[in-house]
Amino acid sequence: MIVTLLITFFLLAFLGLPIALSLIASTIVSLVNFTPLTPMVITQRLFVSISSFPMMAIPLFILAGGIMEKGGVSKRLVDFATAAVGWVPGGMAVVVIFSGALFGATTGSSSAAAAAIGSILLPSMIEGGYDRKFVMTTVACGGYLGVIIPPSVPMIVYGTATGADIGALFMAGFLPGIMLMLLMSSYAVYYGFKNKSTIVPFNLKRLGKSFLSAFWALMLPVIILGGIYGGFFTPTETGAIACLYALLIGFFVYRDLTFQNLKEAFVRCSGTICLILFIIAAASAFSWLMAWADVPMAIGNFIYSLTKDPLVFMLLVVILLMIVGCFMDTSAAILILAPILHLLLPKYGLSGINFALVMIVVLAIGVCTPPVGLNLFVAARLVEGAKVDEVVNKHLLAYIILSLIGVALMIFFPWITDFLPSLLRG
Repeated sequence: MIVTLLITFFLLAFLGLPIALSLIASTIVSLVNFTPLTPMVITQRLFVSISSFPMMAIPLFILAGGIMEKGGVSKRLVDFATAAVGWVPGGMAVVVIFSGALFGATTGSSSAAAAAIGSILLPSMIEGGYDRKFVMTTVACGGYLGVIIPPSVPMIVYGTATGADIGALFMAGFLPGIMLMLLMSSYAVYYGFKNKSTIVPFNLKRLGKSFLSAFWALMLPVIILGGIYGGFFTPTETGAIACLYALLIGFFVYRDLTFQNLKEAFVRCSGTICLILFIIAAASAFSWLMAWADVPMAIGNFIYSLTKDPLVFMLLVVILLMIVGCFMDTSAAILILAPILHLLLPKYGLSGINFALVMIVVLAIGVCTPPVGLNLFVAARLVEGAKVDEVVNKHLLAYIILSLIGVALMIFFPWITDFLPSLLRG
């Protein structure tokens, strides 16, 4: 059954059928032909998987990000990032990366971060003399930081799939996110030195003014994590608080939010939410059938038979996730693979939080890798006449290598992910 399940899925995906439909179709084919179960089970699993209380946090955080974007948050974050780091060599490229991390702290979505930041900065950077390919690649890669800095949709999915503490995952994302931001910024600075790119002169007054302007947007992660760790509300309730907070600052603080663009935010976010939840539902049905056939245990035993060395195990996992990330959506990959790999952690004596962050970061890199990297398409659409293959270049390779160096540091020094959660837990 499992051979049929996997072959059918990869064949349909290779033929161009959307990932969600490939997952559902392969699940139905295998269930009908190899189990005594009724196909109605698939329908039940599709609805059960997305009707859980923790899963409600996903549409709420996406909606909060959409409201904040329409409410003028992205522009203020870009202004603050420009004042803070625009003066270094390759300053505007560093601003893209820094802004991607800041905007990710309000949306939890890599593609949303890439689209919002790129639409503001990309045209002016090209006009300022930056190479078009470099700019598009920087926008695509800077956007993936949006799922490392909390709140993060993949972290919510991982917590739901494995039972991990979502609040701890949120807190664990800060240091890896900052580290990856610095690593990628180092390449942007190198590019700036080499090409003598334009910079924005440092101005302390402008920095202070832009910080005050962006202050209310920057407070959102503080409210989220403070509320969770203070015991005031759950991650799902935090999503509702984030929506309310976005409405308040959009209407009454920044006053850029109108009922018309609020409607636009709802329409735009509804499409994103439906797509993500459809993929999650399909992947949940797929992984449920695998669990019914006791596949996770069999795969876990097979992996454990290959090596009992934790470092070798992590290397194999990173390779596997890099391959999977090239072809599969991050949320779907987490729902299918996380329950399998999570079972092995006690055997190798590995930290669950550290492993979760490694998995999420590696799969997040996948949104920037061909052939299905979503951020590559987002970046290409921001430039008139640009093609996706322009975003796949030497700059992309450099950013991916630096990101993998960050993953290696996380593996060799687990305190990078474990320090903040353990500190807040006392």
